[in-house]
Amino acid sequence: MLRRHFLPLLALPAAAQSPTLDWHSAQKLRIEGLGFKDRKSPYDLFPLRAEGVVRNAVWTLSRDSSGVLVRFLTSSASLHARWTLTSKNLASANITATAASGLDLYAKTDAGRWQWLSIGKPTKFPDASGVLVAKLRPAPPPDANSCSTSPAATALHPSK
Repeated sequence: MLRRHFLPLLALPAAAQSPTLDWHSAQKLRIEGLGFKDRKSPYDLFPLRAEGVVRNAVWTLSRDSSGVLVRFLTSSASLHARWTLTSKNLASANITATAASGLDLYAKTDAGRWQWLSIGKPTKFPDASGVLVAKLRPAPPPDANSCSTSPAATALHPSK
């Protein structure tokens, strides 16, 4: 399995060809799926104290970010992502590069249902990036009590 650091970026389309993107740390948003605070790296599934206690194969798998998600609200019309891979092998014999090293983007509908929206496809090691979706119908600005991002753009990245 490959370890991924998630760095989604959201941006409003601009009149110019190259929109300005405003990056934000994922660690400042709502992260779910992590059970411990004392991790070796920001998206590890096990605590640092498990290293050397569990079998090496188990520890290595715990360094994958499977099941980790970042929740955010935005009024952006397009979403971009940037993430860092920790293995040169984007795929393996039994899993595609997108499944092993990519991103999944889901959106909550007005009816309150989660719906798949897009994927981020890894293309090279170590840095992957791309436009997840463009030309979304902008939502009204999030209310002040929610976990939100700026309407201009958001990027999520781990601190090193």
